[in-house]
Amino acid sequence: MTVSAEASYRDTAAAVQHVVNGYPGLTSKVSTYPQQRIEQIQQAADPGFTVRVYGLDMATLRQKAEEVRQILARTDGVVNPHVDAPTQQPIVEVQVDLTAAQKAGVIPGDVRRAAAALLQGIEVGNIYQQQKVFSVIVKGTPSTRNSLTSVRELLIDTPGGGHVRLGDVAHVNMVGNEAVILHDDTSRRIDVKADIQGRALNDVQQDIEKGLQQLQFPLSYHAEILTKYAEQQNSARWLWLLAAVAAAGILVLLQTALGSWRLGATVFLGLIAALSGGVLAAQMTGGINSLVSLPAFSALLGIAARGSILFIRHARSLGSEDSPAFGPALVIRSARDRLMPVLMSALMTALGLLPLVLMGGVVGTEIIQPLVIIIWGGLLTTTLFLLFVLPALLLGFGPEPASRTAPRNDPLLRAQSEDAP
Repeated sequence: MTVSAEASYRDTAAAVQHVVNGYPGLTSKVSTYPQQRIEQIQQAADPGFTVRVYGLDMATLRQKAEEVRQILARTDGVVNPHVDAPTQQPIVEVQVDLTAAQKAGVIPGDVRRAAAALLQGIEVGNIYQQQKVFSVIVKGTPSTRNSLTSVRELLIDTPGGGHVRLGDVAHVNMVGNEAVILHDDTSRRIDVKADIQGRALNDVQQDIEKGLQQLQFPLSYHAEILTKYAEQQNSARWLWLLAAVAAAGILVLLQTALGSWRLGATVFLGLIAALSGGVLAAQMTGGINSLVSLPAFSALLGIAARGSILFIRHARSLGSEDSPAFGPALVIRSARDRLMPVLMSALMTALGLLPLVLMGGVVGTEIIQPLVIIIWGGLLTTTLFLLFVLPALLLGFGPEPASRTAPRNDPLLRAQSEDAP
């Protein structure tokens, strides 16, 4: 459905969710297309360790999937094994008791047709109007089919002109029905998923494969371990490797910009603490593992790194111009000078993102709002880091005494002097 631009998105989504919750026996979720696309990408990127069971009959599939789950539960290194089967929809099942029907003199087919007419309806004719055909369906009223008791009380006509209760000639029960059937090609499937902890993936796979070989499957049934999880694990290792390389690159750039390995490493560790506000905001909004959190944290990292470099450069510039002794007075003066630029930068960044949330419609509410909340939380801790934590770090890990007596030897200050008019 499409939400009107004048309507409140939150109220509309809450109203739709309220209506959907009114249907018993249904598993529902109100979502937008952008949310659905992000969830599909996340599920495709992180499938988890999966053993897929193929077959034809869903009841047999569920039985074999449970046997596979038991094999995974007995395997070392496998935690939280569970059968990821679709939720069954409850339906009313009517099974005719042939012996009871014969005693009552009722034909089993009449019992089935009467039950079908009551619950599902039966087509008795058509109406033609304005070149359109409308089917005429006869079915039981809601009051006669709103419970198992009312269904069992249905009266069936007997050949002798009498009546008999449906519950006397048939078994009326509530059973589960497969509302969603997943399949690959012509085979239905059910997944058994688990997490791997404490052991190598190859060792766990070998033990599970041995257990699957001992499991007896009917004809046209089999189970296999999906290789996508192993591929995802290899990709994750490469991702961590690239992250380590990127972190090393950031450390080298900080050393180049600050002219000191010790100061560069201190600022690097401080940048991680500066992102803590964004992490807390992401946890509160449930978006810590969301794809939108990546650009948010990247933006916060850039803001914190830029502010740190500008603060330290300004402190060194003050030491170069006035040649005071390096100490708390110089750092406090630098912090005072950087107070308004840091606050204005954080305030303008926060206000600049506000229109995207207020006037972004569904996309602004579902996609941009979690990103903005992460940035707002990170801006708070980044501002506190730049104004209070970084000055303390500069005092503790700042220039060596030699550099304090010869500030002109700092390559950054030489570059600033050359660039100055």
